[in-house]
Amino acid sequence: MIDIEEYRLQEAIVINNMKSWRFREINFLPTFERFGFPDKYENLSRLRQYLNTFHERRFESYMHEDDGINVEEMEFLVCVLLRNLAFQEFAFPNKNQIIPFDTAMAALKIFLRIFAIKPDCKSILEIGPGSGFLPQFLSLKNIKLYVGIEACEVLYMLQDLQFSYLFGREFMQCLNFENNNPEIFSNNPDLNPEAYVNEYEINRKDHSYKYLHFPWWNADYFVNQNIKFDLITSNANLTEFSPYALKNYLYIINKCLKNEGIFLVCCFGGGNVSINTIFKELVKYNFALLYMQKLTVTVALFVKKGHPLFEICFQPDFTKLKNGNIEIKMPGNIQFLNNYIQNMSKGLKKKYTKKELYMIVKDKYLK
Repeated sequence: MIDIEEYRLQEAIVINNMKSWRFREINFLPTFERFGFPDKYENLSRLRQYLNTFHERRFESYMHEDDGINVEEMEFLVCVLLRNLAFQEFAFPNKNQIIPFDTAMAALKIFLRIFAIKPDCKSILEIGPGSGFLPQFLSLKNIKLYVGIEACEVLYMLQDLQFSYLFGREFMQCLNFENNNPEIFSNNPDLNPEAYVNEYEINRKDHSYKYLHFPWWNADYFVNQNIKFDLITSNANLTEFSPYALKNYLYIINKCLKNEGIFLVCCFGGGNVSINTIFKELVKYNFALLYMQKLTVTVALFVKKGHPLFEICFQPDFTKLKNGNIEIKMPGNIQFLNNYIQNMSKGLKKKYTKKELYMIVKDKYLK
């Protein structure tokens, strides 16, 4: 677990060593500023305000997608809510616990789509974890690696607090990779350095980490280390990136996605960058649209060059309609899409209300 001083110190070190101020400007958050979103950390108590945000009043709409959720999916949702309530009791002991139905329901839908798309998915990169709920669902599956990259300071602090509590020794904070342990007495023969050193330490470097957390300035780590993911998801932020940040993240996604992997977008975001621009950049970075549907938010699946379905899905020239939208010619009769739709429809579904779930959660939580 980190504190804000450590976060800002590491960020300042990176910024101070940049060759140009423009590198920092690339990762500026213009949409947050435009909407007055308080993206700077103020204090621990205020983090509570970000637990159930971004998806307010969308619970019913998400619940009605795919005709509801089945019993197993309901149990996933209740499990995550209960664990999050326990986290809140730890982090905000003098406050009532918020039941974050809206945000958890949105994350549940992303979680279900991931395993409907790739039932054997083991490694996931999430660009912009938001309130931090997706990995809480992923912990219920036998995944090998989850990585989250976050550019917003206050959300980074909330994510770190939750992940540290929920994932314990399986969680690794990746603010800084340097070994800052200078031997300051090494050149002074009159001082005995051993008198100032703790004799007993434990090195955790060989521990198996499943959940990794990265700030914006270490986003290229995976490219440099040649780490590949089964699935990469970037939700509600593509239109909110600066033009160069968009190019940078699409480059990272292209380099870090396995050839048979899937790039999942659940909502393109509320920024000023047009959907036309997003699709043009996706084409430049060799992505093909596999599937797109407008639900509570727009859901889109992309594959990159090298995927078996790339050639039949790739559309280098999108046609602009009069309203500025893009005409998408969806490839038909693809078994992949049939399997995806069937997987999203498994089991007997029910459209739960918040009140029904509240009674279930309350009963289990107060036992």
